[in-house]
Amino acid sequence: MAAPKTLSQFRATQNDEGATLSLEAEDGSVVEFDATFEQLELMADELDDILSANDDATEVKDEAEA
Repeated sequence: MAAPKTLSQFRATQNDEGATLSLEAEDGSVVEFDATFEQLELMADELDDILSANDDATEVKDEAEA
């Protein structure tokens, strides 16, 4: 498997089935995906979990520094 690339830009354009997601890497390469509304919901839930975990870790760190 190839090494992960660093995300440079992200775009989402709604379509009849859900959305077209466009991911651009720092090297300028672009990959587009069509995603259904169900897939978008799953992605949103997963990202929310990651962001919530990060918020929790930041809060603990901030409290320890206070």
